[in-house]
Amino acid sequence: MVSFGTKDSTLYQNTQTISGKQRLFFKRFLAPNLQEVNAQGAYNGHVPITGMIAWVLVVAAYLYEYQYVVMSNEYSANFGNVEWNGLLVNHQWSKSYEFEMLFSQYIAASVSQSFLYFSLLRPWYEIQIAHHFATLGKPYFEHFSSCNTNFKIH
Repeated sequence: MVSFGTKDSTLYQNTQTISGKQRLFFKRFLAPNLQEVNAQGAYNGHVPITGMIAWVLVVAAYLYEYQYVVMSNEYSANFGNVEWNGLLVNHQWSKSYEFEMLFSQYIAASVSQSFLYFSLLRPWYEIQIAHHFATLGKPYFEHFSSCNTNFKIH
């Protein structure tokens, strides 16, 4: 189980406690002048964080001699959701099956064929995941969140 953030989260800690699994925490740092640059009008768009996390996980897998890098990207991440100049854009492309396949091929060809990078939830839509999650029972409900708003920097 791996957690990422600018600080450790109670949500991560509680999920780890409930699961009983060991956890690695990777702390990331924002550029110290980021807010100043944004205040001056710099473009502040979407960051493909899932792609960045994929690379960190491959490094961690290599260092800790893990074979699997398992993500939780769902089926709807495969499709575009914004139209720009007549082109359908997928702002979550680094969560898509296309990214997963291309990334896996690159890792196999350039790093190691011993790693498997995949998403366990790929075949399911969010509603199917929610339905399955509901069968797990109460211990997780009070401590789980899939919303990025919980990790927003204000």
